[in-house]
Amino acid sequence: MIFIDAKRVKLWRFKLKNSEIPIDLSVNNEIGPAATELIKTYAESEPRFRQLFMMLKDWAEKVKILDASKGCLSSYALACLVISFLQHKSILPVLQKKGVDKNIIVSDLNIKKGKVKSNNPIKLKLNIGFVKDPSEIKILQEALMEKREKNQSMAKLIAEFFYYFLYVFNENQNEVSIKCEEGFQQKASA
Repeated sequence: MIFIDAKRVKLWRFKLKNSEIPIDLSVNNEIGPAATELIKTYAESEPRFRQLFMMLKDWAEKVKILDASKGCLSSYALACLVISFLQHKSILPVLQKKGVDKNIIVSDLNIKKGKVKSNNPIKLKLNIGFVKDPSEIKILQEALMEKREKNQSMAKLIAEFFYYFLYVFNENQNEVSIKCEEGFQQKASA
């Protein structure tokens, strides 16, 4: 068993005896279950999201870039990249839209102030609400139908995913945002 003292979440990582399935356990983490529910809702609403995510996760594990405890991508970050890309392609709708609110207060986060790390915990108000009603999700998906390219194969989506993030997405000007129809938003000026 390994204890990981991550910046935001305290985590125990282990595998059960005679099992190769990794288990991550955290306590008092309100964001994690909400994020899991959001990802599950996307997976249930669009089978291509789950397929693309699982293929890319398998690839990321093989090339050893999927382990947040080592400064690499987390599974959630990869899921957000996939959601962002599929929103950009008009395949997935935005589920975290205005008017769907569920606010929580997150405390005990240490942030960097300039170049000096503050040891004073801060409190943030986060909106973790999203559309969960399948009939409302279907309406959002139908609104995207006319923008969407028809009958794309999974191979084409994977190739377009890499092309998009390597050559189209401008990380100097934009940031991934699954709360925007385009799948990204312009970075705020610092």
